[in-house]
Amino acid sequence: MANQTSTVSEDSQGMLRIWHILGTKEKPGLFPISKASWYAGIADGRYPRPVQIGKRAVAWNSSEINALIDDLSKNKEGHR
Repeated sequence: MANQTSTVSEDSQGMLRIWHILGTKEKPGLFPISKASWYAGIADGRYPRPVQIGKRAVAWNSSEINALIDDLSKNKEGHR
């Protein structure tokens, strides 16, 4: 079976909003965890910190999310 690593394509600015990462009720995201778990992971240093893109808006660099996906898939392969 081929390795199926999910990576994201960068939008025009290479930024992802929280719903791109965690998904919505209609569309699954890249990480099947809750928003609370995601922010706890940021606080613990497991996930990248967001970038302020507006007064009340944050986003994540898609390259950092892709690197996180690659790291997690490598760790998963190492535990087989």
